Amino acid sequence: MCRISGAGAMASVELPAKQVNSELMARGIDDVAVSVVASPQSTVIGGATETVRDLVARWEQRDVMAREVAVDVASHSPQVDPILDDLAAALADLKPMTPKVPYYSATLFDPRERPVCDGRYWVDNLRNTVQFAAAVQAALEDGYRVFAELSPHPLLTRAVDQTARSLDMSAAALAGMRREQPLPLGLCGLLTDLHSAGAAVDFSVLYPTGQLVDTPLPAWTHPHLFIEGEGQEQRAQGACTITVHPLLGSHVRLTEQPERHVWQADIGTATLSWLSDHQVHNVAALPGAAYCEMAVAAAGRFSARRRRSATSPLSKCFCSTSRPRSTQSRRWMRQVSSTSRSRPIRTARVRGTPPRRCMPPRTIRCRRHTTSPRCWRRTRPV
Repeated sequence: MCRISGAGAMASVELPAKQVNSELMARGIDDVAVSVVASPQSTVIGGATETVRDLVARWEQRDVMAREVAVDVASHSPQVDPILDDLAAALADLKPMTPKVPYYSATLFDPRERPVCDGRYWVDNLRNTVQFAAAVQAALEDGYRVFAELSPHPLLTRAVDQTARSLDMSAAALAGMRREQPLPLGLCGLLTDLHSAGAAVDFSVLYPTGQLVDTPLPAWTHPHLFIEGEGQEQRAQGACTITVHPLLGSHVRLTEQPERHVWQADIGTATLSWLSDHQVHNVAALPGAAYCEMAVAAAGRFSARRRRSATSPLSKCFCSTSRPRSTQSRRWMRQVSSTSRSRPIRTARVRGTPPRRCMPPRTIRCRRHTTSPRCWRRTRPV
């Protein structure tokens, strides 16, 4: 391998092998070939260094994930032809044995064919395209669901996952080692992962004199640990209800200020489940359109002939933690008056601390809300 070191390069691209071959033929490229069919969506190419790097740059310009592999020899490509005869001579004395475990070959045309791992087989292994996806697919179709990669750093676990997903199957792809990761206990961690994933582990190899004993499973008491809202109002069961705006809430009359109208509502992930889908910095936030809707809805409660102003304060963006069973809520009060100097009233009751980054202070003011056909007279085609 030292004879051809530095003359080639390899790269991985998130494209099917058939599409990569078509692009190479369309561009008339003959010094790069498909080296590995990793998965139905991933391919590895190998060949001349400059051509490989040019292809990677072109794919990146098209927003196709591609990266060069950290090697200086283009294995599984014509780049290794000069050393094949020497390799065959060096491996001529090999005396292969019959595999004792199921063996799916990525070198032979049929991955289920029992290989004869002599010198000729390993020469073909170095030169021919690696049919890794076909070998994994055959193993999956035969019922295998747990895969382990024994290499200094995982390179094929992603390809195994992609192949399993393409077949609509679930599989566990485990890595034995990772780059710069100490292994004080050797591969015991991988053995544990294999056992946890459901693989059959022969513990008698490590403990020949021991015997596994069925022990009872942990007894779970299932206590209720969700934090309930302090002072959370309990809705009366079977009480009479009225239809109100989902954001504006119910109308409240102020006896001391009859010219003002106030609405109050509980806003939170407990009452508005869709609020959890709108997040800012991973925190549920009331969208700006909701404030506009409340202002317009408040102004719409009055006749179109009367000039009213609806004010919706945005002094603080409504934020809360978005746990699935959150009971957090805030009570908002909106007011509408006949004067333009109406001051918004807001009361809030919420548990927890709001995020530091939030919406800057804003105020929405709806001066006029027209519901009659006269509102269409001012429209113009766009």
